[in-house]
Amino acid sequence: MSNTNGNSCPVPVGTLLIIGGKESKGEMPQNHKAPDGYDPLEVLRTFSDLLPKHNVHVEIVTSGSSQGDESFREYKKLFKKLGIEDVAQIHHDSRKEALDDDLEERIKIADGIFFTGGDQLLLTSFYGGTPFLTMLKGKYIKHKIVIAGTSAGAMALSTPMIYSGSQEEQQITNEIKVTTGLEFIKDVCIDTHFVHR
Repeated sequence: MSNTNGNSCPVPVGTLLIIGGKESKGEMPQNHKAPDGYDPLEVLRTFSDLLPKHNVHVEIVTSGSSQGDESFREYKKLFKKLGIEDVAQIHHDSRKEALDDDLEERIKIADGIFFTGGDQLLLTSFYGGTPFLTMLKGKYIKHKIVIAGTSAGAMALSTPMIYSGSQEEQQITNEIKVTTGLEFIKDVCIDTHFVHR
C-alpha cells in the first residue's frame, strides 16, 4: 500500500480489535429474555478467539483508569473464564513512570494487549513517543499480536482522537476537541460514545 507521495505503508501482521465500551462482562440482559444463543461474553471471547490456542500471554493496560487495579482484577477474572491464565497488568500514573519502566521483554512475549477504558488523554500523554509505544507498534507491524481497546482504550488507538465534547451544547457550538492518538490507525477517528454526540 502506498500513498500519493510514493511512501510505502506496511500492512500490519497484527490485529486491532475496537470495542465500543460497556461490553458485557458476563451479565444477562435485564428486563427481557436473552435470545437463543446469547453469549454474555461474546465481545471478550472474540478477543480470546483471535489469540493463539496455547501458552497465551496477555497484558492489560489500565493506565487510563482511575481504578486501574479494580479494572485489572475484573478483566483478569473474565479472561480466566475464557481460558487465558497468563495475564499481567501494565499501569502507570505518570509519563515519567512509563518512560522509566522497561517493558521490552513483556512486549516480546505478549500475544495480546488490552487497553481498558478511562481517559484516552492519559493514555496518549503517558505513552505517545515512548519506547513502549514504539516497540508495540513494531510488533504490531511485524508479528501476530492482538491489540484491543475498549471505550477510551479504543479511542486512543486512532489518529485523530476525540478527547472531549460529548454534551449536546458542545455539539452545537462545535466544541468537540481532537488531538493525536496512539496512531495504530491513521486518518480514521474512533468514537465509542457516538450515541451521546
